Amino acid sequence: MQQKPRRPFRWGYADMVMHRAKRIRRPRDVWWFLRWLRGVARLRLGGGSTAPLEVRSHPPSVSITMATNRPDFLAWAVENVRRQHHRPLELVLALHGEGFDDGKVKAELARLAIPAKVVHVDVAANLGEALTAATAEATGELITKMDDDDLYGSEHISHLVSAWRKTGARLVGKLPEWSYLCGHNVSISRYTGTDARHRYRMSGGTMMIRRADLARIGGWRSVPRRVDTWLMDDVIASGGMVHRATGRGYVVIRHGQGHTNDRDEKHYLGLADYVADGWRPSLAGILEVDDAPSFPGFECPNS
Repeated sequence: MQQKPRRPFRWGYADMVMHRAKRIRRPRDVWWFLRWLRGVARLRLGGGSTAPLEVRSHPPSVSITMATNRPDFLAWAVENVRRQHHRPLELVLALHGEGFDDGKVKAELARLAIPAKVVHVDVAANLGEALTAATAEATGELITKMDDDDLYGSEHISHLVSAWRKTGARLVGKLPEWSYLCGHNVSISRYTGTDARHRYRMSGGTMMIRRADLARIGGWRSVPRRVDTWLMDDVIASGGMVHRATGRGYVVIRHGQGHTNDRDEKHYLGLADYVADGWRPSLAGILEVDDAPSFPGFECPNS
């Protein structure tokens, strides 16, 4: 592994505020923006409302909401769920669009030792609507979003539940610290510094929130992308505290197929603090997975 020179500061609070200000289209958007500014100010001062910390004899129930429009990624996605140790746990799988074989879907879900539900979502629906459909079928106290193409260690959900219980934050998630770039066959680390700006940088595929709190802020936004950023901003605008844990147990996989974030691999290489050759999930603390991602018609290099 080689360390790259520290890059200059590129993205601060002023840029974040200007980006959110561009969302203002209607008079009511101004009110949302002002509430969001107040929430950010509270967080910077170490404030923000929290959920009461409870002493429990049993862990909270968790519903995984996962939306996928890629049949070829289903086996990988289900394996990530099967690996999770947390209980009680359920999966609500939103099949977004056409091309899914019912027999293959049932066969994949049969590998799970937890309850699983399938929701069919029309291809015309956006990502936010697909997640809303999945959440409507969820029964867990906590909702967590998982992506169909990233890598999750067996303790991933347990880590999030622990962070949620210890901090009382309304929303918890993980830093997208480790990534694997299939095209370059390298594992990279980002955000290893301690800049305060990283407090607002968490991966959408790791977010966890109480189902009642999600309903209280209006649920998932009906948007095709950045649904996770909207969720975090809506929590902040409501005065809630967000907590960003480390990226341990989670690897973002960039493979160039249908990402909602369409930046290319060179962009991520330019942001890297560390670069290691090959597939190295152990760097993120994931020791139970050796093989690199492999999907029909597409295969990441293995090393």
